Amino acid sequence: MSIVLLGTNYRQADLALRERLAGDPECVRKILCRLKQTFTTNCEAVVLSTCNRFEIYLWRSSHQRPDVGDILTLVCELSGLPRALVEQIFYCRRHEQAVEHLFKVACAMDSMLVGEPQIMGQVRQALEQSRTLGTAGTYLIRLFQDSLSLARRVRRKACIAEGHFSLGSVAAEFADQIFGSHRDKTFLVLGAGKMGAGALQRLVADGARDVFIANRDRLKARQLSASLPVARAIGWEQIDEYLARADVVICCLAVEEPILTLERIEKIAQARSGWPMLIIDLGLPRNVDPRVGQLSWVYLYDLDRLGSVLEKNNEERREKLNACRTMIDQAVMSYQNWQQQRTVIPVIVSLRKKIHQIGREELARLAAHENEFTPQQWALMEKAVHRVIHKVLHDPTSALNQAAKESRSAVYAGILQKLFDLPSDSTPEVTPSESLQSDFSEHD
Repeated sequence: MSIVLLGTNYRQADLALRERLAGDPECVRKILCRLKQTFTTNCEAVVLSTCNRFEIYLWRSSHQRPDVGDILTLVCELSGLPRALVEQIFYCRRHEQAVEHLFKVACAMDSMLVGEPQIMGQVRQALEQSRTLGTAGTYLIRLFQDSLSLARRVRRKACIAEGHFSLGSVAAEFADQIFGSHRDKTFLVLGAGKMGAGALQRLVADGARDVFIANRDRLKARQLSASLPVARAIGWEQIDEYLARADVVICCLAVEEPILTLERIEKIAQARSGWPMLIIDLGLPRNVDPRVGQLSWVYLYDLDRLGSVLEKNNEERREKLNACRTMIDQAVMSYQNWQQQRTVIPVIVSLRKKIHQIGREELARLAAHENEFTPQQWALMEKAVHRVIHKVLHDPTSALNQAAKESRSAVYAGILQKLFDLPSDSTPEVTPSESLQSDFSEHD
C-alpha cells in the first residue's frame, strides 16, 4: 500500500499561482469528488488547501497505485494552469516521506509563520471535509488524527504560545515596526474572523486607541469590538470614509474578487493629500488589487511580501520546534508500524478461515460416526480440535505481526500464502524504495 503527497506551497508558488489553486474552495470539493469517481476502490484522498499551501494526500493499495499523471492532469483542468508549470511547482512525497511532511506541516514547522496555531484547525477542517464527502477512510483518518495529536504534544513541549500568535497579530506587529507607536495612528481592520480578531487583539495590546473594524456581517464586527472597548464596529457602507483617514489597513476577508480596487483607492487620494497608507493584505484570494501597490503613497504588503519579513522572526520558534524532531521521527515510525500491521490482517484472516474450515470438515467427517461416541466424548473431541486450531495459528500469526513491526510483512505473508495455499490477493506487495526524481520534483 502507498501514501502519496502531491502539492505546492509558498516556497514554490507565488501568490498569484496559489490563488489559482487554493483561492476557490469549490475547487477542493471538485478534486475530491473526481478522485472518488476515478479511483472507486481501495483509494482515499484528503486535500489540504490554505493560503500558503495546496496539497493532495492519497492512499491506495499497492495493487492499485495512484497514477500521479492523472492527478496532475486533474489539477491542471480545474485550475487552468499549464501542465509544465504544475510539474515545475509541485513536489511529490511517498510513503514515510509523505507522512513526515504532513506531521511537520501540522506542527507548523513548515509554515510561513513558524509555530502558528491556525494550521491545526486547517488540517482538522481538511480531514472533516474529506470524511463528509466520503473520500477519507481508515488510513488517512488515522494519519491526520495522528498529525493533530502530535502537533498538540509538540506545541506543549516547545512552549509555543496559542493566544495572539497569528498572521493577524504579526501584521499588527509589523505595522508597529513601520510606524512606531500605535497611539496616534488610525487602524482599519476588514474582516472579523480569526485573523481579524488576532490583529485587533494585538493592536489593542500595543496601545492603539483609534481602531475600527468592518465586516460584511456587521453583527460579527460588533461582537468582536464589544470584547475590545477601544475597537469600534462600522458599517460596510462606511469603508470609504474610514479608508480616507486610516494610517494602516489590515485586510483578512474571504472574497473572490479584490475589495480594495485601484479605482477605489484612487478616489480617496485627494482626501489624503499624499498622506502615506500601509495596507497589509492577508487574504487569499487577495483582498487588494496588486496595482494599488504602484501608488506612490501606498505601501502594500501581501502574503508573499510579508513572508520575507516573517522569516527574520522565525528563527527562535524554529529552534524550539526542531528540538522536538525526535517526537516527529517516533510518530512517523509509529504510523508506519500501524500501517504495516494493517497490511497483514487479510493474510491472518485468510489463514484463520482456512484452518477453521479444515477443523470443521474433520468434525463433519467424525459426525458420521457420532453414534459411536458418548456426548461427553464428542464434546471432548470438539474442544481438542479447537485447541489444535488455536495452537497451529498462534505461532504464524505472532510471527507475522512481529514481521509487520519490522517492515518484513510482505516476505512472511508470501511464505504463509505459499505454505497454506492462501488467496494471492490477501498478500501485500513488497514496496520497493522509489526515487522521487522519477515523478517530476523533489524540492520542498
